[in-house]
Amino acid sequence: MRHLIVSLIIWLSAGHGILLAQDCCDTDSRLIICHTPASEFCYPNTSVFDFDCDYTLDGEAMIGINAKLRNPNNFGATGVSPCAVQLQGLRRSDMSTERLSELGCDIIILGAFATEEPSTIEPEYIDTVKRWSVLCEENLVIAFQKESESWGYRIDNNNSNPNRPGETSGINIFDGPFGSLSEFNQGGTFQAHYRSIPVTGASILARDRNGRPTIVLDSETNDLLLADVGIICSGGAGRVSDNGNVINSNDILACNIMALGCELANVGSTTEESIVKCPDDEYELPDGDTVVDEGVYLTALLNQAGCDSTIITNVTFSENPVTLIEYTGCEGDDYSVSINDQNYNQDRPVGEEILTDQYGCDSLVMVDLTFYSNTESTTQITKCPNQAYTLPDGTEAFAEDVYASVITNAQNCDSVITTEIIWTEVPISEAYYQTCEGSGFEVKLGDQTFDENYNQGEAILTDADGCDSLVQVNIEVLSNSSESLTREVCAGDFFDYNGYTLISPVDTSIILTNALGCDSTIFLSLLDPDIDYVDIQTSVELDYGGEYMFDNEVPDSYTVLWEPSTGLSCPDCPNPIIKGNEGVAKYNLSVVSDKNCTYQYSIDVSYICNPYFANVFNPNDTGPNARFGIQSNCEVENYTVDIYDRYGSVVFSTQDVNTPWDGTRQGKALAQGVYVYYAYYETNGEQRQTSGSITLIR
Repeated sequence: MRHLIVSLIIWLSAGHGILLAQDCCDTDSRLIICHTPASEFCYPNTSVFDFDCDYTLDGEAMIGINAKLRNPNNFGATGVSPCAVQLQGLRRSDMSTERLSELGCDIIILGAFATEEPSTIEPEYIDTVKRWSVLCEENLVIAFQKESESWGYRIDNNNSNPNRPGETSGINIFDGPFGSLSEFNQGGTFQAHYRSIPVTGASILARDRNGRPTIVLDSETNDLLLADVGIICSGGAGRVSDNGNVINSNDILACNIMALGCELANVGSTTEESIVKCPDDEYELPDGDTVVDEGVYLTALLNQAGCDSTIITNVTFSENPVTLIEYTGCEGDDYSVSINDQNYNQDRPVGEEILTDQYGCDSLVMVDLTFYSNTESTTQITKCPNQAYTLPDGTEAFAEDVYASVITNAQNCDSVITTEIIWTEVPISEAYYQTCEGSGFEVKLGDQTFDENYNQGEAILTDADGCDSLVQVNIEVLSNSSESLTREVCAGDFFDYNGYTLISPVDTSIILTNALGCDSTIFLSLLDPDIDYVDIQTSVELDYGGEYMFDNEVPDSYTVLWEPSTGLSCPDCPNPIIKGNEGVAKYNLSVVSDKNCTYQYSIDVSYICNPYFANVFNPNDTGPNARFGIQSNCEVENYTVDIYDRYGSVVFSTQDVNTPWDGTRQGKALAQGVYVYYAYYETNGEQRQTSGSITLIR
């Protein structure tokens, strides 16, 4: 298995990378799966134990995963997983880590021989397998149920399907080579989860519906532990298909686990190193090879323990760095810098020098010195008479004049600014406004407020230059009007007034614009005409297939109309009889008063439906109890029923409500006795589940 030292050199250009994980777990092209066969490790029908020996890799319950491992379309050079699988049965005499290594095992699968009882695999043998698993990081053990308790875990038989991904951020068994799945279901009558995890911890790969762990990767040994062997079983013991094809979610999960295999155990050890060298220089890799080009080089060796060890060397060239020395100053400031005994200053402002960097490679120094000149500018300022103005140098000027200021410009050089100050004149303007009486209109100019009561005057404002300006204000106030109207309109009817559409009854006001452009308020009342008392049932409940008579109170002078009329004894009487076998869920009732006002009512109808199962049947009878199945007077959907014998084996299962059980299993009549059924179905939009016993007599 591990007799080769492989040195691989890979040049990574754009879009290329290194796949560190090995599909076959070591240097050959086979995935050797060792397992505990039932013939060697199971003791059926003894005086102490009574075990079902089918739950091993060579047992009847694992016929599906066994066939999938042997299918070359799944595992092999042309399969989904490129490694061919070799199954290797273990013996009780293989009781040493040296022997397990000699067999070349990549994965060891411990069969599940027990649920509540101790395992038939001796604790000493399990301890040997655990010690083998930690010899190399890629050594992986897969254990189930009672055997996993040797790792410090405890199980409970109350898993709640479906099972979904856990929180681990590492390799994901729900998204592997054989595809992706969002959830899976455990099978069989014994369905377990882990109720406790050792203090050393674990990565939780899957949880049941209640968040309890069902598949974990043990943190101490990196071994894969499944609370229930049914996760990868076939037939009544699990949901994995019993052939070599990958068909359902449990098939994908089981094959992903086997394909990822040793990757889950963190294959080998990997060391990374980065090397910087000068272009064209040679570098010697850990295996003695020399390289010249940049690139990522992968060297695979065997470490002292005989396990795979990978060294990744990232070789890059020294970047021949370019250093830029920049300076910005003013002419005549005497700045200079010396590089390689060469002085750079105002007389020699640019150039290049070659230096040696930290790796002994050439580096380039570029010099770029800038010397700015002093500047001059002129500006003109308009300001109010006798107001101060702050010049660029911080001094204040009060008179019309020309001033010179010397400051530092953006380049920190001298800048001479000439400022000419000119006075402005005070302007006079008029402001005219028009508003309606009571509108609350006001305008504030300067520190003076004008409104309906104070509608004429003068205000002093500050113009754009900060100088005073005079505004003469005049506000004209216009009058408003109002009117009240009352109309009788049936409730719910529309009434149009001057472009406004209203629904009766309502009290509202409508504001229009009068001839002067001010508000004209119309107070409008829409009244529903007086009507006699009406009492309508808006919901009723009756048995599916039964009858019910409405108890509505409607005056005799009123007319009524039911829609739809289906299931009613009459469509135009206030209290028709409703028949429950039509299944109408809602009726609309229109009531027209003697004043021709129409009122609409919505009546909800619910139906009571109680499907049931008989508790005894005789297949030899010719009456209604000759078959066992659901009996209902209403529609049943999404129906599933499973029937078990006293040993927990499925004897009958169907999803067809029209296919009852005739008391046989695979065409053979079963013995009289008590059987257990579990049923799931949906009726009237309600999901239900039930279980019970059924007595078969003949």
